[in-house]
Amino acid sequence: NSIHVFVTDDDQTIIEQFEQFFQLNYQDEILKKSGSDEAALLIEFPELSMFDLSLAENLLENPEETIEAANLALETFDTTENTLNARFKNLPSSSHLPIRETRSRHLNKFHQFQGIIKQKNDVKPQLVAATFECPRCQTHQVIKQTEKKLKKPRKCGECGWKGSFNLVEKDLQDVQKMVL
Repeated sequence: NSIHVFVTDDDQTIIEQFEQFFQLNYQDEILKKSGSDEAALLIEFPELSMFDLSLAENLLENPEETIEAANLALETFDTTENTLNARFKNLPSSSHLPIRETRSRHLNKFHQFQGIIKQKNDVKPQLVAATFECPRCQTHQVIKQTEKKLKKPRKCGECGWKGSFNLVEKDLQDVQKMVL
């Protein structure tokens, strides 16, 4: 069985940059957290910007892809069964934004907000990726899930199969809605 995760050359470069950054700045903390129940590695934004300014700017401009690359870099460390997630703090003042000034141009950018939580929902699982198996050649394909409806592969990347695929694994993430 082989698994196909589609990673571009740019993504691979960002992952490698984060691997170097973690080895230089957070290796001891990563190893310490691997034996605990903690799931988050808090990363100081100023440290990241001193290490590589373009990587830090990429985080602010393309947070979803950059945080995913950081998480993939964390997976390269031997952390037994505990999966660490990258969390960033102390963002630059340019990324601080009052909630009332949020506009469409701020969507998909990394911003820091401050407020009082007035209401929150229960934590619920949300599907973020699904792994499918081709019934013909048993190749696995990981499909990122961004909609409520399950997105399935259209065609096998190995053998070209266009029929239905078997769902073999779901990658879930805890989400919670809050009103500030």
